[in-house]
Amino acid sequence: MLPKKWLSLSLILLFAFPSLLWAESDLTPTASFYLSPSSGSLETQFSFDASASYDSRGFSNNLDYRWNFDYSSGGDFGTWDDDPTLTHQYTTIGEKTVALEVRDEEGATDRTYGTLNVSESPAFSAWFDVSPTSGNLNTSFSFSAQISTKASVSKDDFQVRWDFNGDATYDTAYSTSKTAYHTYSDTGYYNPHLQVRSPEGEVIEVVGYDDDDPNEITFIYVAESEYPEASIVVYPSGGSVQTQFYFDGSKSFDAQDHKNLEYRWDFEGDGLFDVDWSTEIDPTHKYEISGTYNAILQVRDGDGNTDEVFTTIIIGEDNLVPEADFTITSDSGLSDKTLGTTSTTFTLNASVTTDEEDTLSEIQVRWDFEGDGSYDTTFDTQKTAEHRYLEAGQYLRHG
Repeated sequence: MLPKKWLSLSLILLFAFPSLLWAESDLTPTASFYLSPSSGSLETQFSFDASASYDSRGFSNNLDYRWNFDYSSGGDFGTWDDDPTLTHQYTTIGEKTVALEVRDEEGATDRTYGTLNVSESPAFSAWFDVSPTSGNLNTSFSFSAQISTKASVSKDDFQVRWDFNGDATYDTAYSTSKTAYHTYSDTGYYNPHLQVRSPEGEVIEVVGYDDDDPNEITFIYVAESEYPEASIVVYPSGGSVQTQFYFDGSKSFDAQDHKNLEYRWDFEGDGLFDVDWSTEIDPTHKYEISGTYNAILQVRDGDGNTDEVFTTIIIGEDNLVPEADFTITSDSGLSDKTLGTTSTTFTLNASVTTDEEDTLSEIQVRWDFEGDGSYDTTFDTQKTAEHRYLEAGQYLRHG
């Protein structure tokens, strides 16, 4: 039982959204990158890979990138470019903060940071080889760590561990053995990581095996056969005849030709391809009639081998329901912002809602502050509201 002078609250919020209207999400893209190696010298070509970044639809092939290689020392960002990979060689030593900005087609941006160390002459450097670089689910891939050191410490005293999938979870413990073997349980393409630890405890991380091209992202390709493997993603998952759908086939691959594939698209699934064989990897489409469609993607490699995949899209009369959500803050000074007194001003913010079709600015909200089923405000596009309760009590959301 709460003391009489205190109140606790939970609120009910109702959303309204335009019918039969599509617009791009207001959500920003997400910036992410790897750098390799994590430390080096003034002679090191550091590699940077931002291909794990993605936009609000989850796609990565419509982004621009720009880098600041010495952000903490007041460095400048470079120009925007659509290539997610590049290399950089430093002219000064020290710990460097690297900043990446990504920008989507609507101009929304996101930024993330990483650090590396540059020395005059590092205690050691490392890289690794993989053999073979493509295979199937029965292939035993060999990983061999290479270490170069100018110190008197024996290379045998260095320890290594492996992340075979490139998912930032290391699959082995540290070991002085520099060779490891791995068989993949799923088809796909993988960018393995290596960590090397010196006897003094210094650690270097290396992303991707050595192929003499620091600008190339090195993948291990695992397929069931010599045929390519098609993959299709669509955003949003459903909608109306006003909805513009974004398709993405960039996860398709081939063990021999890797990403060098051709694509063709049949959006209605009627056997008539709307986009013939080309390098078009991310088309858009609007459906003219409500119904259920199996959108088909076919991919073809350099030898003429093909694969096909489909995804089901339901086109209804109305668009999708938004995901209603809101946050509560207050000036009570308490860590639990849902507690306060009759002197507390609560600030309610519904801008954390998401919707696959409509922009946040178009969605209207109204508030029931007491949770009694009687709305205290009318529908409005303003997402924030302030309220002060006149009586102590517990105000519960009931719907």
